[in-house]
Amino acid sequence: MKEYNVPTAPKAVEPHWQQEDNLDIKGIIFKFLRYWYWFAITIFMALVAAYLFNRYSEPVYEASGTVLVSKDNQEQPNIMSPGRGMSFRPHNLMENEMALIRSYDMRRNAALQMNWYTTIIRQGKFFTSEMYTNRPFTVEFDTNHVQVANVSFHVEMNDLESYQLEYGTGGEITLYDFISREEQGRRTIPLTSKTLKFGQWYTTPYCAFRLVLNEDYSAYQDGQSPPDNHQEFWVTFNTLETAVEKFGVYGIERPDRYADVLKVSMSGKNEHKAIAQVNALLQAYVKQNLDEKNQRSVNTISFIDEQLGQLTDTLRKVEQSLQDFQAKHSLLEIKDKAHPAFQKLNNLESQRAMELLKQSYYQFLSDYVDDSQEDRKSLLAPSTIGIEDQLLTSLVQNLNDLYTKRAELMITSTENDPRVIALQRRVEQAEAALLENISNILAHSRITVKNLGDRIAELQSEIKDLPLKERQLVNIQRRFQVNDQIYTFLLQRRAEAGIEKSANIPDYKIIDDARGARKVFPNTSMNYAISFIIAFLLPLVVILLRDFFDNKIHTHDDIEKATDVPVLGIVNHSKLTANTSVILKPRSILAESYRSLRTSLQFYTPPEDKATVITITSTFSGEGKTFTAINLSSIYALSGKKTLLLSADLRKPKVYEDFGLSNDKGLSTYLIGKCSKEEIIQFSGYDNLYVVTSGPVPPHPSELLETQKMGDLLEELRGEFDYIVVDTPPIGLVTDAIYLMTRSHANVYVVRQNYTPKNAMESLKEMLKKTKVKNVSAILNDVEISRSAYGSYGYGYGYGYGYGYGYGYAYGGYYSDEEMRKPGLINMMRNMFKRFRS
Repeated sequence: MKEYNVPTAPKAVEPHWQQEDNLDIKGIIFKFLRYWYWFAITIFMALVAAYLFNRYSEPVYEASGTVLVSKDNQEQPNIMSPGRGMSFRPHNLMENEMALIRSYDMRRNAALQMNWYTTIIRQGKFFTSEMYTNRPFTVEFDTNHVQVANVSFHVEMNDLESYQLEYGTGGEITLYDFISREEQGRRTIPLTSKTLKFGQWYTTPYCAFRLVLNEDYSAYQDGQSPPDNHQEFWVTFNTLETAVEKFGVYGIERPDRYADVLKVSMSGKNEHKAIAQVNALLQAYVKQNLDEKNQRSVNTISFIDEQLGQLTDTLRKVEQSLQDFQAKHSLLEIKDKAHPAFQKLNNLESQRAMELLKQSYYQFLSDYVDDSQEDRKSLLAPSTIGIEDQLLTSLVQNLNDLYTKRAELMITSTENDPRVIALQRRVEQAEAALLENISNILAHSRITVKNLGDRIAELQSEIKDLPLKERQLVNIQRRFQVNDQIYTFLLQRRAEAGIEKSANIPDYKIIDDARGARKVFPNTSMNYAISFIIAFLLPLVVILLRDFFDNKIHTHDDIEKATDVPVLGIVNHSKLTANTSVILKPRSILAESYRSLRTSLQFYTPPEDKATVITITSTFSGEGKTFTAINLSSIYALSGKKTLLLSADLRKPKVYEDFGLSNDKGLSTYLIGKCSKEEIIQFSGYDNLYVVTSGPVPPHPSELLETQKMGDLLEELRGEFDYIVVDTPPIGLVTDAIYLMTRSHANVYVVRQNYTPKNAMESLKEMLKKTKVKNVSAILNDVEISRSAYGSYGYGYGYGYGYGYGYGYAYGGYYSDEEMRKPGLINMMRNMFKRFRS
């Protein structure tokens, strides 16, 4: 038999077979719409999960307040020295202030302003919650007695009169003294249980406290006991360190970079406690700043008190001596001759006393700087004792600035920090400069004191001419007045320092207290939004990943992208299970699919007036090759064409079973010469349809099919029939079909949707390159209507080809087998998982 070279398709249909490079947006949309139920299920489940999470999650509240770090109040004028400030604090860096607020000492000071001694936790159905304001009872304990700290007492309220108390673990428990705020040892306490009445003291060697019922507790209803979820509580005695740890972590931020305003926030499970914590921290922050400013006044007062202490005894003795001398000698005043010299001597003594006082201050500064302590914060200002030396004042102010900067930097750094090291060098240089200046001033002061002493000695020689009693009185009065003037001066300075302390105002000002708390967890709207987004993206990602890793053929586009073989059309999925479904149900959707294929195959009609040979093959078994051969033959027979179905699959014969025919004689027995052609042609039982079965399985099927006798048989049969449909073995497993395909007018390659792998197309391409097989076209078998009509699997099949692929879809109710009826909800849910797996 000669080979045929029939065109694969007319010019009119070639454009449809060409691969489109443009992105098929419509196809992508329909791909996702096909799985709409997965989106609906995941979104519904996600929203339900979000609702349950929002409903049963323990809420977290956030309270916040703002404080102004004012720079205008950082340098107030000194009441003793107009125009010169007593405060030498530099402008605060906002970062340092934020670190200062976060420091342990600041949180400790804030905790001391709150009820840090005890914590009461309520046991609920799903979670526990701390009770801060609306407490069922008040815990009163003996501060002179040690308490069991950091251990929870389980309190179960039996009624409004008594409760069950349980505590102890058998391990070591801390004993704490709340007065000294120190640990007093550790003890092993066995598990203890006791029933007590409210108001009754419970005293053991380890604790001493009582619970006083709070009659205003809002859980009480008409004097009845609270609901079940309000009956169990946990009471804990906290150490100060534990209370600071429970205080939590504050959020500090600068809302406006151009304003010296800090926002302090705190999150907690109890909104009232969060509000109290923020307010306590703001107050501690402002108070710490005020205490720091007041400390300078305290240092000044302390220095003056030390000097006054030394003068008080001297002045008291001199005053007593003056009184005794006047009483003994009945002298009330100095005569006129002694009065001028006495006044002059008195002035010199006053100057000398002031200079000695200044020397005490210089020596105090020198000793203070020479001290080895590293936490110095400030020096006394020279103006404290009336020193107006500009250079000394500048050096003291500069050193105070450096001390403040070092203290602030050490809050967030260590001694090994390069910034701290550089600042320490500046401090050492400033201290050295100050010590050198003090040394020079002390030398000058000593000269001044010596000069005043010489002048006093000269005046005293002039007073020698006075009578002895008057001279003695002058000396006593002079000592009294000098000490009295110095004492009065120091008292004035002390009063001024006290006034300055009372006039001090903090550099910081609380702008907004924490008045309310907003719920930050769970964020109801955000949780719903996130759940919806995740639920929408999850099936989207799964579908995309599934398609990315999917290696199956789904659409005719997959075939055309993998090979140049044209696609004749599709064969719809059918509920009909018999291989002879078309001839049994000629009005079914399946029959219409094969009518479409028959129409497409008309372009492969040979030029001579003989039968058209159509070979049916596939890559693997199970793709519907035999099913296609039987039903394609049936559709030709139904159209009145004398058709022969030739079963050339000698390895796995099946066609005879579908028609109930004998397989004792068939193609294999004919090729080996055991029977004639007439003996192997059997009537199928249906008009115009004849069958040649495979016959018994031979030992060498390939050699039999490639004999000249096989070619002669096909040529003889062409003269007797209108169409010959040859069912061959899969070419992906054996090569039996290739010889027959070279002698056929049309070769139909069956590809099954969701079954045939895409790499099978590569095998087809390699076979076409290596052989002389021509006129090959493909069909997509077992295509579900719901997928092909609207989904991503080739929507528009009924319109693109132009010769009726799937034309029957539009005629609702036309088909006798009701295959076009939409599946019900139950059936759809039943097949949902099956479809998704495909």
